[in-house]
Amino acid sequence: MILWRSASSSSAERAIYAGIVFLALGNSGQKLAENFLLYQLQQKINSKEQDNQTSTNTIPTNIWLTAPSIVGYIITISTYFLIENEKSYEEVFRFAALLMGGAFLLFLFGCVWYRHEELAGESNIRKTQRICKAGLRKRKSKYPTTGDSYYWKGYKQAHLYEHGEGLRLLPRVPRQFRWLDKAAILKAEDQEDASPAETQEKKGKLCTVRK
Repeated sequence: MILWRSASSSSAERAIYAGIVFLALGNSGQKLAENFLLYQLQQKINSKEQDNQTSTNTIPTNIWLTAPSIVGYIITISTYFLIENEKSYEEVFRFAALLMGGAFLLFLFGCVWYRHEELAGESNIRKTQRICKAGLRKRKSKYPTTGDSYYWKGYKQAHLYEHGEGLRLLPRVPRQFRWLDKAAILKAEDQEDASPAETQEKKGKLCTVRK
């Protein structure tokens, strides 16, 4: 090795060192490249499956959306030929009204198979409206003396502090907004209500205490 190194030129020696460095970098980055290529392949497969599923789901929708266009084309072409044949506007109107009425019946026929899906999440505006509604209903209620009088919905009872004769929720808020904490108070009428607490929460009668 020493004789070979002494016989080699300086430029060849630098090329050898550079090759060793690149080999080391390539060996260390092999695992990263493998993970990257695996991720890219998986993303392409998922994207392809999602596109196929989306196209499958949109086929019936596109069929129903093209129906009004077809009806419009039929009305336009028929109106043109009726006018060319010197038909009266009354006959043209009658034909168009019958065709649009048939399209409306077709729409009602499709409503039978319409599937309504509720949104999984709740918008911040809707959440704020629900909290304010529950807080206004209970703004004159007194603060409870025990933590069980708040609706925790399975969360750990914590973040309470004593103030006067009742327990209030942390963090401390300005006095003008303390009535919002009362939205989570379980009143006697709420406990006597036959509907579950989650239903009352959706109706804006109750709110959950969260961390």
